[in-house]
Amino acid sequence: MAAIMEPVTISLPDRSTIGATLWQAADARAVVLLHPATAVTQRYYEAFARYLHGLGMTVLTYDYRGTGRSRQADLR
Repeated sequence: MAAIMEPVTISLPDRSTIGATLWQAADARAVVLLHPATAVTQRYYEAFARYLHGLGMTVLTYDYRGTGRSRQADLR
């Protein structure tokens, strides 16, 4: 099964957004949300997401506000 990563944006109640990646599996056995460690970007979990996707699971990874693809602007 080829791992297909789809970048997605999740809208939050305060109208800000966070960056995420969806690894969608056809006829998924399960759906897994990989909750990141503090200040660790979703990129760190890519190999694990690919592994779970290879087992037939749909996986969602995301970045906390201000990190990775959720970073809206320069933090300075």
